[in-house]
Amino acid sequence: AVRGETGTGKEVIARLLHSCSPRRDGPFVTLDVATIPAAHFEKTLFGVMGGDAEGSSEGYLEAAAGGTLFIDDIG
Repeated sequence: AVRGETGTGKEVIARLLHSCSPRRDGPFVTLDVATIPAAHFEKTLFGVMGGDAEGSSEGYLEAAAGGTLFIDDIG
């Protein structure tokens, strides 16, 4: 876990770690939790399968598959 106050460079460190990892050829995806309403968090993280009025959408976990998901402002 990379921890620190807002503006201290957590994402910079996470990108550096990603670039040195075996997953470096995969995507680096950033999810800023502070911008997501609590009621939509699960849909945003896991995505939505078809069968309802919203249709299907890829979640952040799927988007980051094979790479790194950086979750910002999780506290």
